Amino acid sequence: MAYELNFRNMKKAFYILAAAFFLLGCKSKLDDVQLNDNPYDHEYAGPKVVRIDSVRRMEVGFHVYATKVSLTSSTEMYQGAILYRNGVAIKTINRTSHASVLTEALYDNTAVAGTAYSYTAALKYDNGKTGQSDAFNFITP
Repeated sequence: MAYELNFRNMKKAFYILAAAFFLLGCKSKLDDVQLNDNPYDHEYAGPKVVRIDSVRRMEVGFHVYATKVSLTSSTEMYQGAILYRNGVAIKTINRTSHASVLTEALYDNTAVAGTAYSYTAALKYDNGKTGQSDAFNFITP
């Protein structure tokens, strides 16, 4: 019995030492790892998760026009979207979704005809927002 107990302790000590050596050997390699593959992380360096597909002027009522901005996203678990015009947030929608693809239309009711605008979009989540999409430049007809 004493021999078996000793063998178990030696086996346990061996595994602990092996794990320690493994972790020490990996330490230098872990310094280069960047954990920034989460689009909701402020240091995210991957592809954009939201993009503007189209911007067009449309009539939404009798002589009432709005600029329709259509978005697509490749991420899930968002609580809404934010539309920016020339870097300033102008429209927010609140919509919780677990869909893997967001297709959304946001309307800019304050755009002035004959004016050039640069639209971007971002997704909202509990503690913040994603980075903004690439800009979509549009001249309102």
